Amino acid sequence: RNVITSSVTARYGVTHRFEIEAKVPFVYRDEEQTNTVVQQNSQSVGTSNLSQGDLGDIEFAGHYQLTSGAGVLPVTVANLRVKSTTGEGPFEVPRDANGVETEPTTGSGFWAIEPSLTMLVPSDPVVFYGNVGYLFNFKRDVNETFQSQQAQGGQTTIGEVDPGDTIRTGFGMAFGLNQRTSLSLGYQHDFIRETETEINQQTQTSESLQVGSLTLGTNYQASDSTAINVNIQAGVTEEAPDVRLLVRVPIQLQVF
Repeated sequence: RNVITSSVTARYGVTHRFEIEAKVPFVYRDEEQTNTVVQQNSQSVGTSNLSQGDLGDIEFAGHYQLTSGAGVLPVTVANLRVKSTTGEGPFEVPRDANGVETEPTTGSGFWAIEPSLTMLVPSDPVVFYGNVGYLFNFKRDVNETFQSQQAQGGQTTIGEVDPGDTIRTGFGMAFGLNQRTSLSLGYQHDFIRETETEINQQTQTSESLQVGSLTLGTNYQASDSTAINVNIQAGVTEEAPDVRLLVRVPIQLQVF
């Protein structure tokens, strides 16, 4: 799976401690899927290449600095993020006669809100960091019927879906090599609770997931307005991807 996200993020400092922001992403996804379709006396395996570019889920956030880091207290920032459903979710994408998606998604399909707390401890040239958050996904009544060769009658009806909430935590350190280059080393862990899905008027519950990854990153400040960030994540739990490579090039524009 390859994902390219271009986003416009606007931030506004309301006070010297409080900041609000809005993020509008455009997501392009290219992925390969292998699906096994089981019928009465046979099964077929098919591989398909899917690609799509469209608007992602627009996000709104607020950040408030609780402490300045003076004395023994770390720099503490309270965050609140709200994610919309403007992207195309898993129940909006078209499907073939077997119920298999023919386009990749560009959004989650569910509203979500995430309060979190971030703490920073500067110790020149190192900055220690830690964060903890809770992602609450709002359930929705999908009320859609899809074609499926595996279901009795050739159709599957999806009713109410309650995505599992996620407890997030992470910690690590970042240290500067010079005025333009820094390295970071950390660990991230997500505990994803069970998802409840109503399928043909029967509620099915998925298993909970433990997604833990070691992270290694570098950031190069190419100019006053442009940075290059490369991050490698190595999964250390069964549910985590073995390797994820993320490349970001944020460009800042001062409007006023």
